Amino acid sequence: MFHRVPNQGEATLDLEQLTIVAGNQTSSLDKDSLSKLLRMSPANPRDAEYVGALLRFIYSARDGTLPPPQHHLIELPTTLSGNMQHFASGTAVSPIQLLWIISWFGYGIRRLFSHRSGSSPVVSEA
Repeated sequence: MFHRVPNQGEATLDLEQLTIVAGNQTSSLDKDSLSKLLRMSPANPRDAEYVGALLRFIYSARDGTLPPPQHHLIELPTTLSGNMQHFASGTAVSPIQLLWIISWFGYGIRRLFSHRSGSSPVVSEA
């Protein structure tokens, strides 16, 4: 969600409908309307490049072609400064990682109880 200056109101981007909703007004989400929302000039090449990159990013979000959710930050396209982070709900551990965790946990528990029971490893004397 993008917001204008608080005394100017707010706007919401609807990714499914590709519209900008600002108060009672709804307009299509394109370069001109996004430029107007961000108060950028389409005549300025740098502003036009920025709005174009942002619009491609928004389309990727709509189409589901953004990088998959992960713990680490994802760099935004070079035109857009910054990075993003989004998460998946639910378990983010692969079955192989889960098996590795369970194995080491089981190994640790087994060693803990074997030391508590007083058994010591057999050492052969030469």
